[in-house]
Amino acid sequence: MRTHDSPSDRLSPAALLEHADWVRALARRRVRDEATADDVAQEALSVALERPPRAGGAVDAGDTASSDPSVRGWLARVVQNVARQR
Repeated sequence: MRTHDSPSDRLSPAALLEHADWVRALARRRVRDEATADDVAQEALSVALERPPRAGGAVDAGDTASSDPSVRGWLARVVQNVARQR
């Protein structure tokens, strides 16, 4: 039987790196400049590691970062916020 992962397990660096290409592609669509998009993607992944979603927030308990679409939704919001701050 599988137990629920803790938020820190779900948002490990390795799990987030599985989404790195997707985050870069989204950043490129947001800012349209490749160099700036790479900066936005890098900063977004850094923010995601430093400030994971709160329990009960965008990522529900028991979901994994590699398979849960809500993780991408949360990462999309992080990318959007980083891009908007530029």
